[in-house]
Amino acid sequence: MLNPISGAIIQASDQIPAGRSRVRQLLGGVALAALAMGCPAAFAQPSGTSPQGLGFLTSTDSNVPPNSYAFGVSADGGVVVGYASLTPPIAYEGFRWTPAGGMVALGVLGAGVPGVVQTNSIAQAVSADGTVIVGESTDGTNGGQAFRWTQATGMVGLGFVGNSGYRYSAATGVSTDGSVVVGSSTYSGNYEQAFRWTQAGGTVGLGFLNSSIASPNSAASGVSGDGTIVVGNSYYATNQYEAIRWTQATGMTGLGFVGGGGSSPYSSAYGISQDGTVIVGYSSDASNATQPFRWTQSGGIVGLGLIGGGGTTHYGYANATNADGSIVVGSSSNATNVYEAFRWTQATGIQSLNVLLKNVGVNLGGWTLNSANAITPDGQIIVGYGTDSTHHSEAYLVRYSDGNAGPIGGMTTPASIVNSVNMLGLGRNAIMEQEHGFAAPLLGDNGPITGGGGDDAGIFAAVGSASGGASGRKSLGGGFSVTLGLSVASESYTNANMNDAVLIAASVRYVHDLS
Repeated sequence: MLNPISGAIIQASDQIPAGRSRVRQLLGGVALAALAMGCPAAFAQPSGTSPQGLGFLTSTDSNVPPNSYAFGVSADGGVVVGYASLTPPIAYEGFRWTPAGGMVALGVLGAGVPGVVQTNSIAQAVSADGTVIVGESTDGTNGGQAFRWTQATGMVGLGFVGNSGYRYSAATGVSTDGSVVVGSSTYSGNYEQAFRWTQAGGTVGLGFLNSSIASPNSAASGVSGDGTIVVGNSYYATNQYEAIRWTQATGMTGLGFVGGGGSSPYSSAYGISQDGTVIVGYSSDASNATQPFRWTQSGGIVGLGLIGGGGTTHYGYANATNADGSIVVGSSSNATNVYEAFRWTQATGIQSLNVLLKNVGVNLGGWTLNSANAITPDGQIIVGYGTDSTHHSEAYLVRYSDGNAGPIGGMTTPASIVNSVNMLGLGRNAIMEQEHGFAAPLLGDNGPITGGGGDDAGIFAAVGSASGGASGRKSLGGGFSVTLGLSVASESYTNANMNDAVLIAASVRYVHDLS
């Protein structure tokens, strides 16, 4: 397994300095050679270097502190979206980050807001292939508008549920293929309603949990992979909200609260698994604390707890889950009331992502990862924001996996990808050299050089390298003979393993008789 952005390995290699440009070619040649010699299995460990983060957008105003925040990631980890501070009159702007291109601003809708000094945009989510980005932007009016961005169209406004009064909308989720967008929009006055957008149907309101109250409100935060299930929150009573699940067939249904929700219950859903079976978010609990939750149809809403008990703050929220809902990420206060990114599984419970990374040898170098906001379907790549070594909020991308051979993790940058490729290449080179050593006895390198007509056969075995095999030689006459051999070997190196590699070798030898 190669670390870790499968869709961006070639792009990262394109940035390798001239002295390292052969890495990509070497890897291809080694893989072919390994295949020809029996496919020894190799595994590249991550670099474990200090985090570098995803950087910032360039500002020409020294009074604007650099900040960036990541909210979405493509399925292969090769595209990250969010927003970063920028030079006024644009206060902050949505970005699209790739290993090859770095952080690139997406722009804003419209030419600016009359009478308003600053404009802005935020990228909230991205399609699986990284080509469709959704979010919100000021749009040249007194409000803001949900947008959908592609390379071909740029930023396109998605409109509103209603056109009366103050107009505002924001897109917060997108389906796997980018064809369905969800969010919230004003529909009358200052009231908001969850919406679902498609190219054919436009922006359509999804209703409310309780439309009979004086000020019904609802908002959508996420959508299933196929775009049919929407999650978010809605008022069930005046100014009291509950996490919701919406489908075309059932409409909007409430998910409840953790442990009854305490004296004034509230909950909100932020994320959903690709198949729609698992929903995550936050809820008040029986002790009136706020904790992340995970919901399933069979288990209902279950609190995930807080890191170290949550301190006196007692606050946490779950933002996202992987494809099958088995891994949940978010943010939680810890025992000292500092907010930390967390990772949850059924087996481990809630754990600090900072601690997990340190335990597998990653030097955080002054970083504190404060929030995990999105995760790839395979559960290995996590993005969010943290406080970097210069005390600025900065977007990050990190890899962590429990792994069959134990947990591994690391901050992913072009440099760390190159390092992993180098390590993999060195390990496979070592295997190739050892395979040549195994081939030698099969080809008679350890036998006498004779031109006689005799035939022979033999077996060999060795410990340490755990190898064994058999070979035989057949005389063809006239000084020619043919040698065939078969071996099986296992090896272990720092950066690569070879498990039960089978090697078949053949050679033709000619010995000239000088007598």
